[in-house]
Amino acid sequence: MKNLGKIQVLEVSAETPTETLINDALLIHTSGDAVAGGAPITDLVLHGAANTLQTMYTGYHASPPTYTSGQVTTQKNIVVALYNQNVGYMKGVANAAAVTAGDITAGNVVVTRCGFRLKKKGVRGPKIFKGTSTIAGEIDLTTKSVGVRATYIRQYGVTPTKDIPPATPNPEYIISLTADASITNLKSGTIIAIREATIVPVPRKKKTGTGASVSTPPATGRASTPNKSTNAKKAVFTDGAVHYIFGNWIYVTVK
Repeated sequence: MKNLGKIQVLEVSAETPTETLINDALLIHTSGDAVAGGAPITDLVLHGAANTLQTMYTGYHASPPTYTSGQVTTQKNIVVALYNQNVGYMKGVANAAAVTAGDITAGNVVVTRCGFRLKKKGVRGPKIFKGTSTIAGEIDLTTKSVGVRATYIRQYGVTPTKDIPPATPNPEYIISLTADASITNLKSGTIIAIREATIVPVPRKKKTGTGASVSTPPATGRASTPNKSTNAKKAVFTDGAVHYIFGNWIYVTVK
């Protein structure tokens, strides 16, 4: 499977400017989120701590000051600790969302919609699966071959915007024995999200000069889903197992 990378969420620290810390904390919204709603620190608690820090910070700069620098520092450390508790949680749920969708973007979306910032955007694997649209109503797909007798499975669906996986793929599947394929009769101007899985056949056995047989593994350009088999003529699938390992979604606007 293509490398999805790891999502890193930006933490805050005692060195973060106080005004920046307050603004960052007030931007967080996890309560009620479908993915991040179980964050250990609720919005109410975090925002309350940030507002208290704002009151102290303003009072410290008043004339005469109504709060000491020590009080501001103590409250600032509280906000930092609360914020970073949710950062750790966000890393887990965002990476889980990326794995489930087979696309790093799905995890990045969770982070940004909840008000957090990405420390380092997850790195995608090499783009060996590509889609282009140069003919009206058509998308042409190209990919790197994974070997002779391999099967290529593509899943696609309409999405309202790029970098957002379709909530519910049609679901439409394109299954072929060729590395390249096309989808026609598409609506011009729509954005199509497509992802790919490949299956390579079980190793074939050939005779050696001594009469013994050896397995010849299929040539493969990347990780693929192998068919398990009890013999050369039957593929065996296990109920409940993941049969197709899809890579990242790609997005193509139909000409």
